[in-house]
Amino acid sequence: MTNQETRDDAVVFELLKNRWRSEELGREAAFRAAQRGRAAEEIPVSKSSQRAYGLIRAGIRLGIYPVDSRLHESSLVHELTISRTAVRQALNLLADEGLVARRQRVGTVVIRRPLENPSDWTSESSGPADRRERLGRERIFEELVPAGAISDLIMVPSGIVKVACDRILWDGTVIGVRAVYKDADATHASVPRTAMDVGTAFAFTFDVALGHIESQLETLACDERLAKLLGMNEGAPILYRELLLHDVDGRPLMLSCTHYRGDRVAVSTERMFPEHQAAS
Repeated sequence: MTNQETRDDAVVFELLKNRWRSEELGREAAFRAAQRGRAAEEIPVSKSSQRAYGLIRAGIRLGIYPVDSRLHESSLVHELTISRTAVRQALNLLADEGLVARRQRVGTVVIRRPLENPSDWTSESSGPADRRERLGRERIFEELVPAGAISDLIMVPSGIVKVACDRILWDGTVIGVRAVYKDADATHASVPRTAMDVGTAFAFTFDVALGHIESQLETLACDERLAKLLGMNEGAPILYRELLLHDVDGRPLMLSCTHYRGDRVAVSTERMFPEHQAAS
């Protein structure tokens, strides 16, 4: 065999080897594509357990998944377009919160809803009748302190602030801690412990009509002090709600600061836009 023929055979072999390699790579690529296709059919787009947790929790809060109803993992995967692993992790989180119970041979059952918009006011007698029977308070302390920085938020003519701090209870369990600040000389009448709305209670306290309320809501990490008061782990999420109450002349007269357990309470708001206000 001549040197030329040897070179030609080597070239042909190299071409065949490259073709075989190309065909092999092509088959491998086709196999991987088929795998991805099957995976896309079997596993939904989102794998986020946090997304699953938020959606299922919202469904429980809104009554889409009522108390005593069963939550089926396969149905949730289909309804929420979330992977089974994420749904399972979310249900475990909800079980840790006490919203659902996971039982062998029974499955996952909704056992309670998050408490929505618990009372922010000084009397547990305000609100719907069914709530009044379950909502309570426990006084932690009540004291008079120098106004200090509080005078930047509310009017304190006397220079002394009356602070009342309560635990908020639901079915005997602590769900929040509330502190209310007002001028020490502000109370003009004793607020009766009967059902009344916040406007009436404000009028009893300050002898003037309630004008409007400024509200702020934040999510915070529970510090050591609040962890002891709320019976939570330090660093757990809590909801902080601040309400600033003004009279009809726009004067800020009372400040309410409440820390709620994030695993027990949901806060919702409703806003009326001008065109709807005019229509009503």
